[in-house]
Amino acid sequence: MVRVLCAATIAGLALSWRLWVSYQRLYPRSPIDDFPLAPVWLEGAACVLLIGFLIAACIRPRSAVLLRAVVVMVALFVAGDQSRLQPWIYEYAALLLAISFGSAALPTCRLIVASMYFWSGIQKMNVTFLHTTWPDFAQPLLRVAPQLRAAGFVVPVLECAIGIALVARRTRRVAVIAVIVLHIGILAMLIGSRENVAVWPWNAAMALVAALLFFNNAEPASNILVNRKFAGHALFAIAFGVMPLFSLAGWWDAYLSSALYSGNTAQAVVFLDPTMLARLPPQLLEYVWQASEPMFLDINRWSYGELGVPAYPAPRVLRHIGLEVCRDFRLRGARVRIVDPPDWRTGKSEFETIVCR
Repeated sequence: MVRVLCAATIAGLALSWRLWVSYQRLYPRSPIDDFPLAPVWLEGAACVLLIGFLIAACIRPRSAVLLRAVVVMVALFVAGDQSRLQPWIYEYAALLLAISFGSAALPTCRLIVASMYFWSGIQKMNVTFLHTTWPDFAQPLLRVAPQLRAAGFVVPVLECAIGIALVARRTRRVAVIAVIVLHIGILAMLIGSRENVAVWPWNAAMALVAALLFFNNAEPASNILVNRKFAGHALFAIAFGVMPLFSLAGWWDAYLSSALYSGNTAQAVVFLDPTMLARLPPQLLEYVWQASEPMFLDINRWSYGELGVPAYPAPRVLRHIGLEVCRDFRLRGARVRIVDPPDWRTGKSEFETIVCR
């Protein structure tokens, strides 16, 4: 399993390399607190070192030192830019850290994976996912079979059921088959839309990891929920099993709670007037809505286009990105709008608007 996780991590890094090495990058970095911004050459050297650790871990998958070195390197990268804390790197790092403590932590790995499916389903139980996110995400499929538009009601329930069924011993194998079918479908839709290429390897890796962890495993559910053989189990259980509940009230980050493609995340735009367009570099203009007023820079599309990943949907990060845009390009009078996650029943959102001074 270590080899699968390390190979998938390398693939994710390669497909979103500008997220990790800020060479000729316009999208601002968002460090944690006052963590210093590393020069590009240092980021490049650190990325080469991280890939070296990952390759070495593929060769020596039982080396706790190598696995923990990977986790430390990822943590340092995230400290320098919170946009790097994508759901896939969070899962890879958590699983590699748990595995570094030996076979006693394998039940903990099973809880991590099962919790992610369960909470992914919970996050999608909202009207925005049903009426907006699912039709957009499944557009390649719906062009062929438009009657599947209603399948958006099934997806959240299916993911929650998979999470529960992976824990229950009698349903484990059926759940693994469902996981494989689910990820084949997701991967087909992502490839069809050419969207978010960095998560393509993640979908393949999650199917393989689920099969390796659960298919031939017959341990009782109690061992997965309460792993007494591993002292650190409670910390992982809290992070993946409990803390996502707080994300529903905005007290825990959405991407740490399996909220990718959930319709349940914050968004941000920067409203511009026509005189400001001349101050923007040409490569940024393709992410500006110019067909009608008000014109706005779509931060999420910008992140997709330049970094290869969606914008990190925490209001503090989005606010920082918007204000950095105003500062970098001298956009006095522009307005940064942070849109809160929509209400799960009505789809309506509150928002905060900041005028750039």
